[in-house]
Amino acid sequence: MHILITVNAAWNVLNFRRPIVAAMIADGHRVTVLAPRDDSVAALEGRGCKVLPLEMSVKGLNPLQDIKLIGRMRKVFRAEKPDAIFNYTIKNNIFGALAARPLGIPIIPNVTGLGTAFLSGGFFTAHCGGSLSARLSQPGRHFFPKRGRQGFVSGVQISHSAAGPPLAGLRH
Repeated sequence: MHILITVNAAWNVLNFRRPIVAAMIADGHRVTVLAPRDDSVAALEGRGCKVLPLEMSVKGLNPLQDIKLIGRMRKVFRAEKPDAIFNYTIKNNIFGALAARPLGIPIIPNVTGLGTAFLSGGFFTAHCGGSLSARLSQPGRHFFPKRGRQGFVSGVQISHSAAGPPLAGLRH
């Protein structure tokens, strides 16, 4: 199975998702990481991952840039043809889901943090909450590696489908 992981920093996968990636590779899955390039790329490739660069503004809140991000993600998803996509971080959850949906690729959202959009309050919090709600309203399970995120997400009615348990064994 080909699994593609999207995240806002490659070091995030190396430092916080290493056990999941190692288990996927040990089970014979092909793992591709789509993230902005940083110093951890060589280490990920050394562990058996294919790493593809993703141009994105991690903290930016520009809707035009976000639309372009969806297009860049969709282009990679179409070319790579993954069997499933693991999304980490808020932008990757929202825009990765938007990019994957028309291609029929299953997504596995993982809510690891609330991100700048939620922490800033106001219009952007409401907009991102609505966007995340739309993405997480798809049937399936959603994973929350940090305890407490499930309560926040349920409390503001972002997720209406079954929430999976926090993923055990992760550094967070």
